[in-house]
Amino acid sequence: MSTHPNKPIDNLAPHVLAARVKALHDNLRFVLIANVVAATLVGPAQALRSGGLLVLIWWGALVGLTLLRTVGWYSAISRLDHPGHVRAIYRQFLFGSAASGCLWGVLGLIGYDFSAPREIILIVLALSGMTAGAVSSLSAFFEIYAVFAIPTMMPLLIRLVFHGDTQSVIEAGLGLTFLAVNLAYSRQFYGILGEAIGLRFQREELIQDLTAEKLRVEQASRAKSQFIAGISHDIRQPVHAIALITDSIERESGETAKRPIEAIKNALHGLDQLLESFLDIAKIEAGVIQPNIRSIRLQTLFDDLHQELRPWASEKGLSLKIVPTTVELETDPTLLMRMLRNLAVNAIKHTRKGGVLIGCRRFGAHHTRIEIWDTGVGIRKDRLTTIFREFYTGSHDETPEPGLGLGLAIADGLARTLETKIRVRSVLGRGSVFSAGFPIVAPTQRAEPAPMQEASGLELEGRRVFLVDDEPVIIDAMEHVLRAWNCQVVSARSITSALARLETREFRPEILLLDQRLRAGETGDRLLQQIDAMLGEYLPAVVITGDTALDLHKRAGGVRLIMYKPVTPLKLRAALIKALMPPASTRREEEAALPSDHV
Repeated sequence: MSTHPNKPIDNLAPHVLAARVKALHDNLRFVLIANVVAATLVGPAQALRSGGLLVLIWWGALVGLTLLRTVGWYSAISRLDHPGHVRAIYRQFLFGSAASGCLWGVLGLIGYDFSAPREIILIVLALSGMTAGAVSSLSAFFEIYAVFAIPTMMPLLIRLVFHGDTQSVIEAGLGLTFLAVNLAYSRQFYGILGEAIGLRFQREELIQDLTAEKLRVEQASRAKSQFIAGISHDIRQPVHAIALITDSIERESGETAKRPIEAIKNALHGLDQLLESFLDIAKIEAGVIQPNIRSIRLQTLFDDLHQELRPWASEKGLSLKIVPTTVELETDPTLLMRMLRNLAVNAIKHTRKGGVLIGCRRFGAHHTRIEIWDTGVGIRKDRLTTIFREFYTGSHDETPEPGLGLGLAIADGLARTLETKIRVRSVLGRGSVFSAGFPIVAPTQRAEPAPMQEASGLELEGRRVFLVDDEPVIIDAMEHVLRAWNCQVVSARSITSALARLETREFRPEILLLDQRLRAGETGDRLLQQIDAMLGEYLPAVVITGDTALDLHKRAGGVRLIMYKPVTPLKLRAALIKALMPPASTRREEEAALPSDHV
């Protein structure tokens, strides 16, 4: 028993069959128009010239068939997208083409007059024109073209052969050759269309695969970022507690414990930097960093950078020079500072002798380029882009000091967030230049800021601090630190107990110190809002968190200052003083402009 399909369309997959029927449907309109026009030009003219009633009847039959096929063509439009109707539409087009071809073939029998050369030319032009013109329109299926072309040409060719004279036989041979060539073209067109349809489906499948893979990678990236962000609080919590307890131990211990305590502090600082790097990468990949664009003086960032990194550079025997500038930029100062810090740290780390130079130069009327020059080991040309990959630390000769390889990756991500690009030029053994362009704004007249009060324990003496945290060890350590600064402290471990203590009015706090993530889904920002409503006033507040949600200051509505764990006593004291300094009446407007990670 044969397993081969009995019909040509059985060789086609359903989706390929549907695509071919759609292509045939789109092209069939031209054949229908040509049928009406050609039949109208040939039929009535022949009937009037020869007085043939049969030709007139033929014309009416062909026009009527074409109109019927046109109705079927329009009705097929709404059924093309239904797989169950595709074969019915195919059969409709097949039978319509065969009927049309037979009618055109009849013209070769009744309209060809051997004694009238002009009529012969007209008939031959009509039949050959319809046969050749239908190749591109009907060849979505070779059989549909064949059932039209063969009935159209063969009656005339047979008549020529049986006419008997040599001239007619030659004409029949030429006509047969013409038909064979057009059938060959139709077969070739059929194959080309099949390849095009196949390539289209392959492209669509490839796009679907790439889209699915892209979605999978994005989901994996989000999952990784969410995992890192999710565990950050749990990791930071014990580090935060150790930092506070270490400070208390240092205050109560003698000289013998100074060196091991200093080692613990250094280890905690290294762990803090490691957490910050991982969280920066997570936030950049998750796309949660939203720049807070405003006009800033670049020199302010340069001064902070110089003050922060000069001791480390001096310790390595390097010079750190800043070229003064009056440029004002339109950018996010927090993100720009972090980007410049990472680039400068990278420059100092990879420089053995000489130094680092930081400055900017204008290009054009409205842009400047910040540049960081170093006299370090340099970078090979084939690694100028590789250095921005995560965890890339270079070969041993390129990395005199060990690192995680995240600094440049974070800087690159921050640059993209600020809609700029870090460019690098380097000569191996002589040094490198990292640069990034930014838009500048016209200088503005600003009042010089008042000098910040010195962050010492004296400014906090006697201050009433209300502390809320759900970890007993954190509460004990924090109370110990605050009381060492002669602060009055009252603490609570939940929103309920905090509100209950404040409701008694026995303790009127001057500043609130709240942990963001409390138990049972409670949060510090919600507590802050409830305290505002209860007391009817706007108290200074510091919210401490290990979470990475950068929209905390927007969600909270009343968060004044935000700190990220682990918090050292020195940073805590500076934050408390900063929160207490602005007048209560103006603090809301001032803090609303601060980014969430400004502490």
